[in-house]
Amino acid sequence: MPATSWVAFINAEAHELLATFPNLPRRVLRGHLRDRLAEAFRHPLAMDVRGLVVGERALEVGGAGQVSVQRAATRFLEVVPEGLTREAASLSGPLLVPSERALQAGSVVRGKLVLEDPRLRELALPGLVGSMPDLDVEVAVEP
Repeated sequence: MPATSWVAFINAEAHELLATFPNLPRRVLRGHLRDRLAEAFRHPLAMDVRGLVVGERALEVGGAGQVSVQRAATRFLEVVPEGLTREAASLSGPLLVPSERALQAGSVVRGKLVLEDPRLRELALPGLVGSMPDLDVEVAVEP
């Protein structure tokens, strides 16, 4: 699937939600956008993406609710895909891509994104979790 149609879908949905329900709390609008994404596309969703790294975030991964499984924080790059509007990014949040590479904001990455169903995780901050096994760095900003 081309990323342009996925990004266009998020842009249109976010614009419609913000225009139709300007007084609803953002968390409610984020939940609606997450549900619409899950309903409109089959997951896991694979597409080629080019994006700007805007930061990083640590998320806990492991056996939720299982005492015997140790939880570890995994470092995720926060990537905003090319073409995503500010208003759409404010609702969807960035793509969260696990990476061992210490890229900083301003880096540009490209690769095949495999996006998981957005309803699988309830994140404290907005974001869509996926993976980019063939992450290619076009512009690297590193420490």
